[in-house]
Amino acid sequence: MKNLNTIGALKKFINENNESLFVRWSRGPAMDKKQGNSRDYLNGAVHNGLSSVEIKKEWTTDDEWLARRINEYVFLRMKDNLIGCWIYKGEKVGEDSDGYDLIDNVEPVAKITNKLVNILQDIKWSEK
Repeated sequence: MKNLNTIGALKKFINENNESLFVRWSRGPAMDKKQGNSRDYLNGAVHNGLSSVEIKKEWTTDDEWLARRINEYVFLRMKDNLIGCWIYKGEKVGEDSDGYDLIDNVEPVAKITNKLVNILQDIKWSEK
């Protein structure tokens, strides 16, 4: 599994990959495999798969948009500081209660390091 530390490395990883990639904020692949599904934080409903955001190659043309989409669920860290940002290959099996993709048959392929998460947060909240 690859650790991604820079925006350049993230963009390259996205652009060189021809499979469906998904961003997932969680405690990591071992916990995701053990649980096998996600839970809606507001109503407690169990989803039939892992909640994720599908990564699009066009995100790599705009750093601010890339930062916003990757950090869509960064707020989960406020609840649990062990949560990190992962990139999975997987199969779409539906949508969660927020309208995001549910995936199954996942394979972890990269981790977006805390260093890169912080860089992306700085971009996300910057003024243009």
